[in-house]
Amino acid sequence: MSIDVETINARVQQWLTDVLVQVHAGGELELQSALASMRRAWTRAIAARTDRIKAVTEAQVLEVTTLVPFALELPIHTFSEANLHVHHMERHKLSGDQRPVVAMAMRSHARRRGFRAQLPCMIRLTRLAPDLLDVGDNLEMSMKHVRDGVADWLGVNDRTPSVRWEIRQERQRKPGVRIEVVL
Repeated sequence: MSIDVETINARVQQWLTDVLVQVHAGGELELQSALASMRRAWTRAIAARTDRIKAVTEAQVLEVTTLVPFALELPIHTFSEANLHVHHMERHKLSGDQRPVVAMAMRSHARRRGFRAQLPCMIRLTRLAPDLLDVGDNLEMSMKHVRDGVADWLGVNDRTPSVRWEIRQERQRKPGVRIEVVL
């Protein structure tokens, strides 16, 4: 039985999600030390199974575990403006504060962590809410102001080709947004 790179990617991504939840919940884990311990664990696992795992090298494991060096979760309620049948000024009032709040939170969190984003990069935005939106246009539209705030933090236009955007959603009781910078 051999384990391929995609399987390890999936396991590491699940591990990263668990660590981010623990870090956000106020646990004593720090993200950098958690990533370092995951690298060591995966390196030991690969060394113990070198006869069965031929496709994965230590360098690939280190590359996989350093994918998300920066993440932030904000308690922002996002909703699709496509289904909102109100005056455009009322719509602006409902979502107008999201962009500056996201930009300010990203600046503050990055400064505390000593993180500087380098272009090109990928930004993964995850909408956290009890109900899921359709992926076609409502999900994209609900994250528009968050995306603009992250672009403001990066100092670029959100249409620039040097930033790739990935928008996801997850079910969660409390609404929020998870922002991850993936290198």
